[in-house]
Formats: sequence, structure tokens, C-alpha cells
Amino acid sequence: MKTTSGPVSSTRRCRAQAGARNANHPGTTADGWIVTGTKRQFAFIFKSNNSFTTSNGHVGPASESANPSGSNTLPLWGHSGDASPDGDYFYGVDSTYHPSALTQEIGGLAVGRTYTLTFDYAAAQQFDYDGNTIDMWDFTLGGQTIATTHIDLQSHGFSGWETESVTFTYDGEGQNPGPLSFVNNGMGGCNADFKNCAPVDPAASGGPPF
Repeated sequence: MKTTSGPVSSTRRCRAQAGARNANHPGTTADGWIVTGTKRQFAFIFKSNNSFTTSNGHVGPASESANPSGSNTLPLWGHSGDASPDGDYFYGVDSTYHPSALTQEIGGLAVGRTYTLTFDYAAAQQFDYDGNTIDMWDFTLGGQTIATTHIDLQSHGFSGWETESVTFTYDGEGQNPGPLSFVNNGMGGCNADFKNCAPVDPAASGGPPF
């Protein structure tokens, strides 16, 4: 987000830049973004045209944890037409298994000015898992946190992409520049330190929700 000399509002659109999974903290390479949370993040940069499947467990980003198909990749339930509508890559995180926050430092904010945030989001279940899941995003700027509508996802489901547009009035709380933060707050109910998540085993219930 950036302020402008005339209008009292500005707009920022969030998208994952070209990047890929790596083995080191913070676990993603998305230009301008940082992943924070548990030591072993389960957060990935997915490639739009190679992440959704109903039959192939060998697609998706590389994962150090093998999926039930036996390969060190992480596909999502869905079809090839489910690719992101904006860009070649998107960010995905499990809300119940080693969850994380996605953050970007935003500077130049002026107290009392309004800022509009627009982004695309969706919910999907990890391939080869079963059961209904629940997912939503909580996003924070300054002292304000706003949540998307929660998605009740059927087993083996993909929700389709939604566009969310919200307006913050910057209250001056926190640092400036300060973090714009996204947390996947779905089934699991993790606390602010990304601990005490239940269930901790994604195979124990409907999951994993991405």
C-alpha cells in the first residue's frame, strides 16, 4: 500500500510472485513476503497449472513430508481448470498442521487514511485425504483484524476462487512500516503463537485444510 498526494485512499493487490518451495526457513520464496510461525512450516508456493488433481499424487510443490501417495509432493484436490485467476503461482498453507503467518512490511501509512486491500483466495483439501474442512483468512494491519467468510468445504473439495476487497482506516497502532499479515484460521483453532492446534494430526479428522 502507498499513500497518494491527492486522494485519501490507495489500493494494493496481493499476489504470489514466481517462487518455489525450499528446504530452509521460512520455507517459501515469494518476492517481498515472509512466512513466520512454527519451526517447521507447512506453507508452500503452488504453481497454478500443476497443483490440482483427482488422480496424480506426484504433482504440486515439493514437501519434506511424503503424502499418502508416497511421493514428496503436495497436490490439492481439484482439476486443471482450478488454477489461480491472477498469476502463475499462489501461496497455500495448512491451518491445522504447523500453521504460519504470511507477512509483508507496509510503509508510508498515514493515520486516518483509508487503504483498500484486494486479493483472491480459495479453499482446497490436500489430495488423498478425506473429510469436510473449514477454512478462512484472518488479515491484520495496524490494530485491525478482519476475517473472510468461512468456507465449509466438502470432502475432496475445491471452493473455487473468490475475490475479497476490504478497506482499512489506519489507526497508527504498531510499527510503521508494519506488517500486513495473513493467517489461515480454519479447523484447528490455533492460538496467536501457532500452538495448541487441534487436531495436530491431519489424518485424524477432516483435513488437511489449505
